[in-house]
Amino acid sequence: MAAWVKCRDVSDRTIFLNLDHAISLVPVERTGLTRVAFIGAEKDTVEVKETADHLIKTAEGSRAIPGA
Repeated sequence: MAAWVKCRDVSDRTIFLNLDHAISLVPVERTGLTRVAFIGAEKDTVEVKETADHLIKTAEGSRAIPGA
């Protein structure tokens, strides 16, 4: 199952990211955002307001098997 995560971009729009295709989650200290990089060209990144820890926990929760 894909690890889709609902989050907010720098313009406060709701976006969905598939973290199965992410190669890094890096906090950007000067802005408080998290930069998510994806497989592909160097510019395949997005900055979101959620922390890396929050994104990881949300992705793990989306993979949980109900009733397990």
